[in-house]
Amino acid sequence: MRHGFVVGFFGTALALGLLADNARAQPGRDPRAVAGCYRLTLGTWSNPLDHSASMTPPVLFALDTLVAGHYGRETTWTVRPSSLTTRRHPFPAAWSYRGTDSLLVFWSTGFTGVRLQLAMAGDTLRGYAITFDDVDGPGTPPDSRASIVAVRSACTVR
Repeated sequence: MRHGFVVGFFGTALALGLLADNARAQPGRDPRAVAGCYRLTLGTWSNPLDHSASMTPPVLFALDTLVAGHYGRETTWTVRPSSLTTRRHPFPAAWSYRGTDSLLVFWSTGFTGVRLQLAMAGDTLRGYAITFDDVDGPGTPPDSRASIVAVRSACTVR
């Protein structure tokens, strides 16, 4: 179990590092340009989910302009809901720019989670949800993947 915690901790740290790298790619991007609520349509998962509660992105989510963290000079912003499970954990959801026309949205418990890789096109975000967990090795199935479309909608997310 300790091995799983260490791998989960470093996996989450790596993902947060990726968020920081992505924020570095577009330091002048204004988060207000994409902030708002989105209604998500999720395609079929490529593999069954081991931990669906912590790996399934919510139907409604909000990209906020409130800073989630600073990683050196880099900034990530908050996402609501901040967690996919009711259990509290020290890894709140975050988002950042990726390249010139994409976003990365990330939820993690420290052991399992999901990241959304999204291309921006007006009020629509299209891309993939990709799960992850701290148990990777020979014989384990690949991470599950599903197509997604998220369309800007009225904000009802808390």
